[in-house]
Amino acid sequence: DDIQTRVEDLESQVSGLSDDLNEEKKKREATGKTQKETEYPLICWRKLSDPDVQLATVLYNSRIDEYRLMRELSHRIDSSPTPSEDDIKELAEARIRQNIVFEELKSYNLTGKFLCKHPLVVHRAEHRDLQLLRESNPAAFLREYANCHKNVQRYMGYIKDPRRASDKEKNEKLLEKHRGRMDVFKKILGDETDTSI
Repeated sequence: DDIQTRVEDLESQVSGLSDDLNEEKKKREATGKTQKETEYPLICWRKLSDPDVQLATVLYNSRIDEYRLMRELSHRIDSSPTPSEDDIKELAEARIRQNIVFEELKSYNLTGKFLCKHPLVVHRAEHRDLQLLRESNPAAFLREYANCHKNVQRYMGYIKDPRRASDKEKNEKLLEKHRGRMDVFKKILGDETDTSI
């Protein structure tokens, strides 16, 4: 019963988004601007050489992808007599991600700065910080790299340990966080050894 209530709430939110999109489409047709230019008019969308505009474009596109995923999941949930918990969970997570994208784009539109809540933006900020650390203090950078590597190994062990089964979900999230950070380290180190440029 609680699941059905949550599903109905999420479906009404998706339906509301659809109505909003139709209204925005009518406004765009009247002005001749693209949807993103209408929604976020202070972002210089045509300045594609700016890394922040590139990130804003990726975020905007991910928002559209999340909306499509939510529509598909909503249809799947509606057509099933007993919707799967995974579909409901995925629908809720997609909505949360989409809300974060809205917040990031709104902030960038109004202030010229991202909030650093969305994973794409977090990793970008972390990349910048670690790059500065590598340039200013290589020994500290290598210590951070080693700690991150140990954290990945530690949480992989925790997940496999049957005595820690009650914390498995928490440990999986922490493992994912440290793997994301490790990817940032590898990108920085890969850029350093890339001689193709």
